[in-house]
Amino acid sequence: MGPRFSLNTFVFSLLFTTSLLATGIESQKVSVLKILSDFSVIIENSETDFPAFEAKLNTLFSSLENIDVTKIDLDEVRRNTNLIVRNTAEFDRQIVQLISKWKESGHWTKKSETTVRNTIRGLRYFGDSVGEMSLSLGDSKSPVFNFKTFYGGEPFVITADGQHFDPLQNFRPGDLVLMRGSSEVSAAIARVADVNTQFSHIAIVTQDPVSKELFLQEALIEKGLVLSPIKSLVDHAIGRAVVLRHEDPVRAEQASRSAWKRSHDGQKYIYDFSMKYKISPQELSENPELFCSLVVRDAFYGDEKAPYLLPKDPSQLSPKNREFLKLIGISDSTTDIFAPSDIELDPDFIKVAEFRDFSKTPQQRVYDVIFDKVFAWMDEGGHFQKSKLLDLIANLGFQISKIEPVKKLLWKFGVPVAPHVKPNVLRAVVSIGLIRMHLQKELQPKIDAFVKKNGVVPTPQTLENWLEKIRDKGTNKAFKTLKLGPRKTANSCLKFYK
Repeated sequence: MGPRFSLNTFVFSLLFTTSLLATGIESQKVSVLKILSDFSVIIENSETDFPAFEAKLNTLFSSLENIDVTKIDLDEVRRNTNLIVRNTAEFDRQIVQLISKWKESGHWTKKSETTVRNTIRGLRYFGDSVGEMSLSLGDSKSPVFNFKTFYGGEPFVITADGQHFDPLQNFRPGDLVLMRGSSEVSAAIARVADVNTQFSHIAIVTQDPVSKELFLQEALIEKGLVLSPIKSLVDHAIGRAVVLRHEDPVRAEQASRSAWKRSHDGQKYIYDFSMKYKISPQELSENPELFCSLVVRDAFYGDEKAPYLLPKDPSQLSPKNREFLKLIGISDSTTDIFAPSDIELDPDFIKVAEFRDFSKTPQQRVYDVIFDKVFAWMDEGGHFQKSKLLDLIANLGFQISKIEPVKKLLWKFGVPVAPHVKPNVLRAVVSIGLIRMHLQKELQPKIDAFVKKNGVVPTPQTLENWLEKIRDKGTNKAFKTLKLGPRKTANSCLKFYK
């Protein structure tokens, strides 16, 4: 690992020096290459002092959160887009590979875990922003590319070995695919745990033992456990996806066989909103309800006498206000969950390829920040307003779910109606949709004006500040659905570990 880190440092130092000569120090522009060079040096020196490494990661995460994007050297970004995006993806892979040594040294704590999660999220947002800046994207008038998933080449697709990744040829049995949907539900699900993430869904690649064709096995809210050809993932044109591969090909093959067997055991598995994941394959057979992460845990479970248990580091669930969690079916007794992104912290899984459609990441970031604030506001005493109209809509949706043609039509529009999706869940889905729509209607003009003036996208921190000002005004229609509690101090909620 050492030579690679040293090479990165050398390359960044060389490019940074060239950048200074080209732009002039007096310009006071922010050099992205300098920021990445700092990261490279920190990682290179990480193995000798983990507590110091953690502190430096926290400092750099803070600098990424608060960077003045209006001063970024756009010419430098456009000249080096592929390099910058590739290395933001590479850095988080390198950090994850250090987790085993972190644990061996006794320095892996919840605080350390949060630091790593935040850093990975910050690096990914930073890489998104670079891609968007380079392509002059980010406002509501920007074109939408709708790339097929894992197509487009660099910087849209970054691979661990620098080689082309063909999703129709290069998947292997047992591979995992982290994904992010485009709906408000996806954004909300990605933010229910104490540390927010950028993924809402996970699936496993499994293989037909006879034809050897590869399929994606996943649990969908409206359909339960399903198998889909890999081509359906490609054609779905999602905005963000990551392929993770277990370092032990034998274990991956076993997981693939187990997944295939689960899909052909004669049971009909419906979606489980409770998020209970500490169950055995036998218990799952007796109670055929699961969710996306449980599909992965079940596939890798293996021998009952010596099970291979995922995740190694589950997400914690300790909000002050559990109203949204209760609406979707998560009980008060649930204090940890297997969130899809938990697998990113497992060094046994190597990131093979990462795909981003930079025409879609700005919208995802807006959804992310909106629900960051919504859940923080709920922790301060906010709650969903009672509404006879929303109750009526939810109950009507539940009744419609029993009419097969209508149900399938609504699926095409992303409405998750099904007999097992109870009215309270539909009520939550409708509520968060209304909240997002009204907040974004007031937020989007600010984003468009910022991009037009500065040529860059605003940071998540800037978006949060704008949302707080919208809250202070109190006139947004979102607050007819979301009743806010009194404003508390900055340290009052439990969204992040201190």
